[in-house]
Amino acid sequence: MNKRQKLDAAKSLHAIVPINKLSKCKSRLSRFISSDDRCRLVLAMFHDVLTVLVGHPYISKVTVIAGEPLRFPSEIKDFVQLVDEKALDVVGGGLNSILAAGIDFVSEYCKDDFLILHGDLPLLSNEDITSILERLYEGYDLVLGADSQDEGTNLFAFRSDLRPRFNFGPSSLKAHKEWAHVEGLSASCLKSPGIGLDIDTLKDLRELLAVRNTGLVGKFTARLIPQIQVPEC
Repeated sequence: MNKRQKLDAAKSLHAIVPINKLSKCKSRLSRFISSDDRCRLVLAMFHDVLTVLVGHPYISKVTVIAGEPLRFPSEIKDFVQLVDEKALDVVGGGLNSILAAGIDFVSEYCKDDFLILHGDLPLLSNEDITSILERLYEGYDLVLGADSQDEGTNLFAFRSDLRPRFNFGPSSLKAHKEWAHVEGLSASCLKSPGIGLDIDTLKDLRELLAVRNTGLVGKFTARLIPQIQVPEC
């Protein structure tokens, strides 16, 4: 069976992308770039992630869970469902509770497998999404995408009949692997530049700038980069 046949045999993925209020995003970069540039960078990377998702033939739906109203570029706005996090039945607070409530909300009408991923992955590619589907087709219960430090979880894909215990935050990759082990679930860990490079620190931002002319950076972020003033080393 070739790659296309494997994908055709696999279930489609419903992608969920959370985004906080823009004023609260990327606070660790506040010493280095302006508040306006941080907001523009967050939106540019976010739009690049959504562009990859809506353009992939095996992503059935893209749901954005947002902390405030958002507008989307014309080429993707008709393919994205926006859910206000305040409309969800959230128990407790924080990202993990919001995601759990979001999965419950979407599951009422969707039976596809799920993909949760962060919106600050400017190098994310079509091939990265395909790799997730291939791992799920191979029989893994869940697929984790590691950050460049092998500490954080930048994406989390899982079967529709599972309700994971989300542990996004410090050392989340280890926590998610441990949860899978305790539950007797098989987990595959993916590593790639597109999945690994999330932009949280000045070092991350400089790594992004270093590849800005390689064709790997999403178009919205690539357009914005020349307008951002980043401190020299």
